[in-house]
Amino acid sequence: MSTSNELESLKQFPKPPKETAISGAEPTMVLGNFVKLEEIGSKYIYVYLIEITNSDSLAETQQVQEPDLRQQIFASAQKAKPLSKLVFDGREYAYAAKPLHKKLNWTDGESRFTASLKIDETDCQFNVTIKAHRTYDVKMLKKYCWGASDIPQAYVQGAVFALDSIIRSCSFPSMQVVSGRKLFPKYKVTTNAGFDAWWEYRMSVRMARREIYLTISARAVPVITAQTVSEMAQVFFKKRQWTDKPQQQGKRDVRWAKFEPCVRGLQVMVDGNQMMLNGLTARTASELQIDGKSLAEYYQQFAGIEQMDATWPCAITGRDNRPVPLCLCKLEPQVLSGISGWQRDKLMDLSVLNPEMRQQLLNVAAQELSDACNSDPNLLAFGIRTEPTLASIPAQVLPRPQMRMGLKDNSEQAAVGDNGEWKMKHVQQSCSGLKSWAVVVFASKQQCSESQTRAFVLQLIKTMTQLQIPVEATQPRIYHASLQKPIAKTLQTITQSFKDGHVQLLICVLPSHNQAIYGEIKRVAWVQLGVQTQCVLMQRVQGGHRPKLLEHLALKINTKLGGFTADPLLPDQPQPPTIIVSADVCHTTEARVSVASIVWSIDLQAQRFAGSIVQHPEHQEIIENMDAIIRHALRSFYQHTGKKPVRILYFRDGVSDSQLEYVKQVELGAIIRGCALIEPLFRPQITVIIARKRHFARFMLPKANCPLGTVVMQMAHPQILSFYLIAHHAQRGVAKPVYFMVLHDEVFSTSLDQLYQLTYRLCFAYPIVTRVVTMPAPLYYAHRLSGKGRMQINSPFDELSRSQASSANAKPASTTPNIHLVPVHERLADTMYFL
Repeated sequence: MSTSNELESLKQFPKPPKETAISGAEPTMVLGNFVKLEEIGSKYIYVYLIEITNSDSLAETQQVQEPDLRQQIFASAQKAKPLSKLVFDGREYAYAAKPLHKKLNWTDGESRFTASLKIDETDCQFNVTIKAHRTYDVKMLKKYCWGASDIPQAYVQGAVFALDSIIRSCSFPSMQVVSGRKLFPKYKVTTNAGFDAWWEYRMSVRMARREIYLTISARAVPVITAQTVSEMAQVFFKKRQWTDKPQQQGKRDVRWAKFEPCVRGLQVMVDGNQMMLNGLTARTASELQIDGKSLAEYYQQFAGIEQMDATWPCAITGRDNRPVPLCLCKLEPQVLSGISGWQRDKLMDLSVLNPEMRQQLLNVAAQELSDACNSDPNLLAFGIRTEPTLASIPAQVLPRPQMRMGLKDNSEQAAVGDNGEWKMKHVQQSCSGLKSWAVVVFASKQQCSESQTRAFVLQLIKTMTQLQIPVEATQPRIYHASLQKPIAKTLQTITQSFKDGHVQLLICVLPSHNQAIYGEIKRVAWVQLGVQTQCVLMQRVQGGHRPKLLEHLALKINTKLGGFTADPLLPDQPQPPTIIVSADVCHTTEARVSVASIVWSIDLQAQRFAGSIVQHPEHQEIIENMDAIIRHALRSFYQHTGKKPVRILYFRDGVSDSQLEYVKQVELGAIIRGCALIEPLFRPQITVIIARKRHFARFMLPKANCPLGTVVMQMAHPQILSFYLIAHHAQRGVAKPVYFMVLHDEVFSTSLDQLYQLTYRLCFAYPIVTRVVTMPAPLYYAHRLSGKGRMQINSPFDELSRSQASSANAKPASTTPNIHLVPVHERLADTMYFL
């Protein structure tokens, strides 16, 4: 390929196939959380730029920034008849189905209005300026869905954003606005966590192949309904089935300690005044004194409160922390903004809906949206109509592969069940043998005795032996270490006690989930000592030794030491040497850096991977210095296989639509340059695949999840080769597909069936579990390496360095680029230490 043609190909994306049938796949129909956009009656969408400034002569003229306030001001200005036809998104733009040029008085391309709004009992005046911005032709969107390639991507994104704003502005019959959010109380759930779960629907326009759809997603929102705090407490205690018998712990009933986080920070009305509820008193209303009387007697005498439980605490309200009886604190309907950990867990549990319940919720939203198209003035003005039911979408189910275990000369096959799991008899390839290892317990012998540790070790050795993982040292050394001493010194002393100062594996028993301790162990082992580590919680060692946990630990240890679990059987036809490269970027919170990870296969079966970490400036998504990393990866592949790769498959995670072109030009160009650094004429075939997990698309059967290997193409990008894949089995809720987009393809251009099959089979190749996972294993490797790679940056990784990093966040970011490779010990360089 000539240089000019190659540069031109970098600017183009592969087109979707005209023939979507996959060889060997079974066709089926699935339901999606989409409704078809039947009609957009308006030919054009006119976009106007809105500027809102204060008109106070005594104050400096400035823009009003708050979206809610801007919406209120614009609503006041819409009393003028020409503006009543505009749909304002609350930010910058307003939309109209017909041009306003003849209905407004324009001066220098602008039209000005004055709006008045009462804020804090004060009448405020604002200036609203309208400017014509641009016009979108609706026919262009339909042509784009049918494959027209002459329509700019920015034009389509702008039009889709306009449609999103118009549709989200509509009102449904059963909708209620609570704390500025449009919520639906239908199917609400009353919880024992101090709130009711209402439902919020998110709708967005989806450009699919040959059609325009609306994506509808539902999530639970914690809502406090109109009631007094005492009524809320009664429901809270009743739901938890607590008796009225006091359970004293010090001065407060322990029930109130659980209830207090549910009400702290809420807005309450007391005697017509809005106040914040800061907490609950430690003493009851009968114990608190005011003017020589108990607070209960005071309010019964002067406020006329007859029914008041004097054994309950009072609310601490307002800036002066005034105690007020709970029955006088009235709650207005509001959304809980700050919820505690156990409340958040409860909300997450409610949001995980089975397919049947989710379809019921989505069908309600689809029907109400269809009805709103006949009543809502904004939707009527643009002639928008939607179908009243969820879309039925064609899909295909790929055949499941057989899993191969054991060596090729004596291999066995295991069938994959409907739940995506297979029975593990023994690993396909074991490590060379566990010869030197030790167990380090970061606790005293009183907390975790040596007999408990020894029993755990014996069970682990038994599990590894059953999986045919050789363990030569059956009596590993057990050390008890104190966290009061430096972790680096402790681990260094232990490793030096072995012959030649080298130990294969350290099993570290930790007393609790402590990120600082865990990070420091990994940093010392990876950067200074070059030792594989496996951390285990102390409660796992002390408690019952679950077979699943022991099997999981055995598989992780085997993989870290050079073995492999199992792999899906590939077609018998010979495959040319292929290197699989995967990359991900993690944006850390401990320091002002981002961590990019690149992993690559170092064998012909794509079972063993190595990786590198690049430190980037904060929030940088594009990977720098990738040409040098690719050169290193190609050399590593050749050293282990003795062959040059003919094909390069590059999987990339976490790229948004706005970054697609830039990622392709920068990172694909870096891969090509990296190949040229090996030899000037060395140019293997390259395919770039983007994997995306952050989306709202869901697919399901009428009363169940989609089967493993379901591929959906109709809802994918109309201009780019892309598809949704449900590879895994969802144990709870609806399975979330992974969205794959092919930005550049030189490998599968003649047979796309191999693309779908290979992507699906790589989901079976994650070696530390015995089930199919959500996305291809190389993407998991890159994700784990980027997440754990930040531990190699901090030196040392402890509470002090974390506090220093937090204080550094307050300082201005340095303008000097901070891009460099993060080191790892040479003994771990070609291992999968990051699992």
